[in-house]
Amino acid sequence: MKFLNKKLRRDILKNWSQFFSVFLMALLSVLIYVGLEGAYHGMEKSVDDFTKRGDLADSWVMSTDFTTEDVDSFKSIKNVNETATKKRILAEALTKDKNNYLYLDTPIAGEITKPILVAGKQLKQGDSSSILLNEDYAKANQIHLGDKISLHYQNQTANPTVVGLILSPDRLYYTGTPEFVAPVPHLYGYGIMNQETLATLDKNNTPNILEVKGGQTNVRKEAPDILGDRYVAYYNQHTLPDVSAALDRVGQIQNLSLLFSFIFILLAILAMYTTIKRLIETQTKDIATLKALGYSNAKLGWHYTSFGLAVGGIGALVGWGIAPIMSNFVLGTQKQMFALDNWHIAYTASSVGVTLLVLAICMLAAFFASRKAIKGLPVKYFRGNLVKNSKHIFLEKNTRFWSALRYGDRWALRDAMSSPVRILMGIIGVTGCMMLLMAGFGMPDSMNGQVTDSYGEDFTYTYRVETTANDLPTLKKELPDAQSIQSVSTRIYPDDGYDYVLNILGKGNYVNVQTTDGKSISDDGVYVTEGVADAAGLAKGQTIELLVSRSKERYKLKISGIIHSSVPQGAYITEKMWKKMDGNYQPTILMVGDNVTYKQLDQNTKIHQIISMKEQRKVATELVDSLESIFMLIKVFAILLGVVILYNLGALSFTERRREYATLRVLGYQKSQISSLAIKENIFTTVVGWIIGLPLGFLFLDQYVSTFSTYQITYYPKISVVSIIIASIITIVASLTTSFLIGRRIRKLDMIEAIKGVE
Repeated sequence: MKFLNKKLRRDILKNWSQFFSVFLMALLSVLIYVGLEGAYHGMEKSVDDFTKRGDLADSWVMSTDFTTEDVDSFKSIKNVNETATKKRILAEALTKDKNNYLYLDTPIAGEITKPILVAGKQLKQGDSSSILLNEDYAKANQIHLGDKISLHYQNQTANPTVVGLILSPDRLYYTGTPEFVAPVPHLYGYGIMNQETLATLDKNNTPNILEVKGGQTNVRKEAPDILGDRYVAYYNQHTLPDVSAALDRVGQIQNLSLLFSFIFILLAILAMYTTIKRLIETQTKDIATLKALGYSNAKLGWHYTSFGLAVGGIGALVGWGIAPIMSNFVLGTQKQMFALDNWHIAYTASSVGVTLLVLAICMLAAFFASRKAIKGLPVKYFRGNLVKNSKHIFLEKNTRFWSALRYGDRWALRDAMSSPVRILMGIIGVTGCMMLLMAGFGMPDSMNGQVTDSYGEDFTYTYRVETTANDLPTLKKELPDAQSIQSVSTRIYPDDGYDYVLNILGKGNYVNVQTTDGKSISDDGVYVTEGVADAAGLAKGQTIELLVSRSKERYKLKISGIIHSSVPQGAYITEKMWKKMDGNYQPTILMVGDNVTYKQLDQNTKIHQIISMKEQRKVATELVDSLESIFMLIKVFAILLGVVILYNLGALSFTERRREYATLRVLGYQKSQISSLAIKENIFTTVVGWIIGLPLGFLFLDQYVSTFSTYQITYYPKISVVSIIIASIITIVASLTTSFLIGRRIRKLDMIEAIKGVE
């Protein structure tokens, strides 16, 4: 075996350019899975450690107020272990002459959801002039420890001093409002103030949030009955947006690792098989000599299987060496979105399992590629490269068609049909390249399409302002072109475990969402978005029940259409239809156009909050831009895949047909003519692979996009014609480049060496 091991090392070094594709596919297979697993499992561990230190609640119940009797009722629910209440208000803050918004909480009475102090000191009991601010908000607005901030709420003011900076486990992905798809720390923050301090802004100290440990299912079921028309909403860790976004992102990255690793593991099989197949073709005499010297089929089988172990093992080791870099890179793209005080990468045993799987695949591919050769007799292989027996193909039955073909074309068709595995692998290589490129170009197209659709087509307002139900009629007279809307938390039955938003639309032209069949919302029922319909199994024509916040009634309505809209996910109904159902229409939101300026709105005392669509679009675009580096990696991997796999297949084709090429040359064919025959086969595999790659690319993009969708936002797969053209050009150029490289080898072919038989 020492001699075979020496031969193994010598062959790998001598043919390293041929084995590079195997090395690269093994490296990428391990790198993508292990690198992404280090990121998603590290993020999962980081989130888990943070929430455990902060003792994150299991669920949250929102109400207009909680009485002592309410709290006792929740404590008596089966499996509930602990409860705690707190007060929350939304105040306007003035920092550096710029308005923004702070959600202010009182310290929770208990050991649930404790904020993590990152700088400064904790609040002292009875201190009526201090506040704890979240770190990101303070940094974005250049607020430092010891600074005073000006707070306004319902004509009341307070000027507390910042004594500490915090991060809270229930605000991992804090956007401040569902109207933004990503955190906007310069506009929205949160703080904690003692009850005495908060009382200077809001005299009503009745708590409006209940945090619960344990019994999530029972709490969700019984909360509406306990609270009646004071019930607002229920959330758990998987439905509270500020928490669920972090948990969803872990799952999204995990799905990506599985999705892309599967593609590259499949291509590692192709790379290993074709490389060993080509090596066998060039070593037939070596095999014959070794068999004549007494080496058994088993030893030779292990020898050629060892190529897969050696080359795949080197690729896997390099992949493991680079994986931490990729893990940290992916985590780095998430740090600006999620508020954690400690980030670290982590791996599980599955990474080792995937590595062993890659090695096993490389070894099996090498074994099956060499199995036929090592079983032959030595005298058979001493003849060198064997001449394949030509077989008639089904096209020859059409004599008119077959007679019209030139001899070279007939030979090319017969040769291609006699090597279906090689053709199939070429098609798969082109298809895989096209699929990955469509994903790489299509994902930013899809996410940018969501930005364009949501902030410019589905909704066309310039500003979205909030006021009180009492002030809205007066404000609407001051803004005559405004469209009113009431957004209320709603539970839809059949219940899928989520509370959604019901948008009750007043008359106006700023909401232009349409159904999947291209119709607008009308006064004939309720309309639900596609994300809700898919999650809850709802369909057009079905009757559902709505339990809206601050109401005891369940409203039975027929679904009149499914809305094709990315955000927000929920339900829509017109004001007229809602009043027809005896619903209480008390809007607090107005959507206005560009006939009024931000300054005019800001100076209006009836307006409590202003959201600019321009700012919404900017935040959504920044979210897409933050992921661009990941999309670029996919494109690079796809190009590497196309060039390496297709060149490998082309080289195998040349090795298998050296004798035939030389024979054609002797028969009078010019080298340019022989090259054209090789190019025709490559063009065939390229065209077929591209045709198959288009629909599969759309399916792959659909799966890829769906990994980023949540119950709050649905992304739809989109890819522009320009992106498809670019992806196609890259795939075709990568494929045809191999024709150029193979053509050079044909021009350098030694006819005598290729044709000669026994020496």
